Amino acid sequence: MQKIAAENIAAGLTTNNGMFEKRTAVALLVLKQTRTWLFFNKLMWLMKATTMLQRLLRKCW
Repeated sequence: MQKIAAENIAAGLTTNNGMFEKRTAVALLVLKQTRTWLFFNKLMWLMKATTMLQRLLRKCW
């Protein structure tokens, strides 16, 4: 969803053919990608943490 939105913004900005607009589009695209990447990393860390917690609980019970 975020990637599509970023691409739409980029497409809308690059139609003006201005150098500033293109830079803005690229910056927005990079920002969206890093944001989703950070979210993905957090999700992976959370999954690892939950699996470790489950293992701990199994040992305790």
